[in-house]
Amino acid sequence: MSALNQQLSLFAGLEEASLYHEHDSRGFVAVCTEDGAGKFHQWCVKPSNLAAYLDFIEAGNRMNVWLSQGEFSGPNRRIVNLVRMGVCFLDLDVYKSSAKDWSRQQVLDKIHDLCREAGIPSPSLIVFSGRGYQVKWLLSSYLPRAALVRWNLVQEQLVALFKPLGADPAAKDAARILRLIGTINLKSGKRVEVVYAQGRSIDTAAAFDFEQMTKALLPLDRQRKSAKPPANAPFQLLPDAEPASRNGKKTQLKGINTRVLAWDRLEDLRTLAAMRGGIGEGMRNTYLLIVACQMALCGLIYPQNFRSEVRALQAEISTDPKWLRDRELLGSLQARVEAHNRREKIEYNGRELTPIYTYKTATIISLLSITRAEQEQLKTLISSDLATERNTIRERSKRRASGVAERAEYLSKRAEAAFERRESILLLHAQGLKPMQIMAELSVSRSVVMKALAELK
Repeated sequence: MSALNQQLSLFAGLEEASLYHEHDSRGFVAVCTEDGAGKFHQWCVKPSNLAAYLDFIEAGNRMNVWLSQGEFSGPNRRIVNLVRMGVCFLDLDVYKSSAKDWSRQQVLDKIHDLCREAGIPSPSLIVFSGRGYQVKWLLSSYLPRAALVRWNLVQEQLVALFKPLGADPAAKDAARILRLIGTINLKSGKRVEVVYAQGRSIDTAAAFDFEQMTKALLPLDRQRKSAKPPANAPFQLLPDAEPASRNGKKTQLKGINTRVLAWDRLEDLRTLAAMRGGIGEGMRNTYLLIVACQMALCGLIYPQNFRSEVRALQAEISTDPKWLRDRELLGSLQARVEAHNRREKIEYNGRELTPIYTYKTATIISLLSITRAEQEQLKTLISSDLATERNTIRERSKRRASGVAERAEYLSKRAEAAFERRESILLLHAQGLKPMQIMAELSVSRSVVMKALAELK
């Protein structure tokens, strides 16, 4: 056993938290506790204040302690308010799986085997949580909220990969809290501790590039390895292959474009509300319904947290207390979200569709009366005319970057070159050269020479 792994028992919760929560971060992290009587508390604090809260907790009675893995823009633990994420993780309920009677070493070996077979690196940390294991891959750079859909897809693939070890499918979202190292799991009476770390030391635990993780776990179609790599092989992606295609287009993980569009629309809707200083009476319910549908379609919101996530956004729209207390507002939509999460379909015009309401961009623009000036500040909720203009600008920029001239500039240069060529032909003709001689001298065709001489006549 390495000197590093011999010192794992000394690893404290604050040390681990510092690996993905920088001390000077402006975001909030959630510290949650539960005492022996089942009383739950949550504090949302800045990472710079985390040490003081942990000291306070340790000074009290024995209790369950959890820490959020993501950072949030406000003092709440809502996915819609996520600022950034610095880790991918799993919660393995090994005691619920076929590996429940395995030794710790057998579980660790299986974790490494599953990683190697999938072409992903072994975890940065593996934590014994008192009954199961927390598996974490530290990221070499923080992911912004814009990348949350892709991060969530990676999480889903990790859960599927580690299903043999009891990966908890309900513990993969960005608002998840995991047990804090150094505390006691009151259900088992055992201490939460690091049992494996990859790196030269605890504070330099291995971190990985998210894009490489994505390519390995969300492949279009990749060649299989001809043979397993040795146990000590470094992280190496599966070799690239030509992706399978349909009509010449690359196939992608099913639904990823729909999820990304829904998340981008949600961002646009929040931007719209901010520009308007809230949503006025008469349009609030329509706005909230469209927002809630985008939240469900993006794949980040689940039936268990749907209402709380929507309510967090509802407070951004209006402070009207009567409207905020409307408990029936999302009742029918909740049932549709649950059906959508179960992958149920409804039939409409001979097609099988999600039970969640879907909207065309033009419909959202019409329902919310989004003006041209407002659309110019948005990413996806824009008219077809504005979309065409933006595409034209993008394509023009690409052409400029590749050295292609503007059409007017191209025509001007072409006319200038033709004039200079004509003048050269006439000059050589005046010097007594025959058409064939002029053709050879200027490397031009006979038709060009004869046309210039015909204009002279």
